[in-house]
Amino acid sequence: MQFKNLPVEIQEKMLDEQVQQGNPRNAEMFEKDVTAGLIEGGFTWEQSVEGHNFWEKIILYGSLATFYEKYPKS
Repeated sequence: MQFKNLPVEIQEKMLDEQVQQGNPRNAEMFEKDVTAGLIEGGFTWEQSVEGHNFWEKIILYGSLATFYEKYPKS
């Protein structure tokens, strides 16, 4: 899954997590590598509140439903 193809809600959550883990808010990191870890300027999935499996299902397997089960659209 490419960052640009993710729904805005998921992009925003990724950017929020990036900042939460101490990196500047920067979508370019994810445009280059959607799996960018903390060292690359992204965030570490394991260290997020949602955990590794949550992000793996969305980013690697394209399961957008995983996101919306946890964060339903209002």
